[in-house]
Amino acid sequence: MKKQYSLKSKIQFNKILKNGKKIKSKYFLISYQKNNEFKIGISIPKRLGNAVFRNYNKRVIKNIISKINVYDKKFLIVIVARKSFIELKELSDKERILKQEINKIKN
Repeated sequence: MKKQYSLKSKIQFNKILKNGKKIKSKYFLISYQKNNEFKIGISIPKRLGNAVFRNYNKRVIKNIISKINVYDKKFLIVIVARKSFIELKELSDKERILKQEINKIKN
């Protein structure tokens, strides 16, 4: 995932989490808002592991997002990963699940 597509501001994160539409599943909590550009933020709760573990899993999610190629969507998205997603072993399963969740946003 390119840097230009990442959400950095804590204010934007909180605004999207509070006011955005939500998709809740076993694996993710996804909040999103319609916008004129695509930006995505990824969060993994602190209780799931140390910083190295959380950053590794953020890189995995960013890699999957770049493979899915969702940059044409006009949304601000915040993805909060849950423990069940982190515990999946196969990368192909993670890809499939994340793709399904992102596709729900289009509708």
